[in-house]
Amino acid sequence: LTIEQGKLQIKQYWSASSHIQVQHNDRHNAITHLRKALESTIAAHFVSDVPVGLFLSGGIDSTILLALATQFYQQQNISTPIKTFSIAFDDPQWDEGELAARTAEHFGADHTEWKITASDAQALFTHYLNAVDQPSIDGFNTFCVSKLAHDAGQKVVLSGLGGDELFAGYPSFKAVPKLRLLSILSAPFWPAIALIRTVAWKTFSPKIRRLLDALYRPWSSTAAYYSYRAVYSEQEAHALQKTIALPEQRVKLKEPIACDPSLYELCAYMQNQLLRDSDSMSMAWSLELRVPFVDSDFFASALAIAPELRLQQGKQLLIQAVPELPDWVVNQPKRGFRFPFDEWLGDHWRAIDTPIEWPKHIARKPWYRRWSITVLAHAVQRLGLHWGVKPRGE
Repeated sequence: LTIEQGKLQIKQYWSASSHIQVQHNDRHNAITHLRKALESTIAAHFVSDVPVGLFLSGGIDSTILLALATQFYQQQNISTPIKTFSIAFDDPQWDEGELAARTAEHFGADHTEWKITASDAQALFTHYLNAVDQPSIDGFNTFCVSKLAHDAGQKVVLSGLGGDELFAGYPSFKAVPKLRLLSILSAPFWPAIALIRTVAWKTFSPKIRRLLDALYRPWSSTAAYYSYRAVYSEQEAHALQKTIALPEQRVKLKEPIACDPSLYELCAYMQNQLLRDSDSMSMAWSLELRVPFVDSDFFASALAIAPELRLQQGKQLLIQAVPELPDWVVNQPKRGFRFPFDEWLGDHWRAIDTPIEWPKHIARKPWYRRWSITVLAHAVQRLGLHWGVKPRGE
């Protein structure tokens, strides 16, 4: 941001898209190149005056960091074990604690686990709200595991953030292209779609409403991506804005370079939500969080690999570059670092609900719909802005 003679200008100083210079089309060369890049970023992020720990979820990305960190320790003749930290739950549907503990033991790490309960999490929620810099539906998981590391005396930790975005770890890498293709095929029926979307949107489920958002802009990859990632459809968002008496904001969607679908995840979800939340949530506990996959040099190295190799489903290139990964990590289903919020918000956290009159045609589930409004209400009130409540009218 610069101000010169009273004129303000904002310019993005770094862009992922400017680093797309494909140099590696051969699988063997790509694997060798990626392995060197991974080892280099690990070595760079272990430069520290204090011991560097690691958030360990039990997934591929954090296990890769642990495997390479273990190798680095051996090369440097460091005898003390790497400290790892993870969150666990009583419900096996969400719990990766046993998997993380097994992985830590496999690599000889000094592992610390916190089996967090609904009451534990609720007690931290107000602290989380005060720590988050701006409204978000994410970050609470990082907030809790950061507290765990802080309470154990850790000052610096690594996170596997960025692996999913660079190496096609999300379902969106399959779903969004299919959604865009569907919107193109339905383009001849656009007048009918536009009419249905305008007149009858209240009769459809939230999922169909978001689908109509994508079909309404049939040639836009960005519309397909945001309809897939959205918490609310456009009409739902506008209705809620009226209900809580906030001015409506219409955002112009920017189209990234279409040749690399990972740019949507890198420049939207990761950049605007995951990185920002990880920064604020770790700093809330005086913890320095480092992200080796999001290192600028590693970015350039990764983006030099042909997308058809780098973006193979299941992060195959990453797995092949790090054969030290245990089978139980490689073969597990993709779950992500999530909490059982649907159960908690339904049974234990009724007190956090924001006292607004929800429009009857807008569902409050899944959990992130209620969560987003609660976090927004807190931010508005904390900033001293007007939070109005209108009667249920739509």
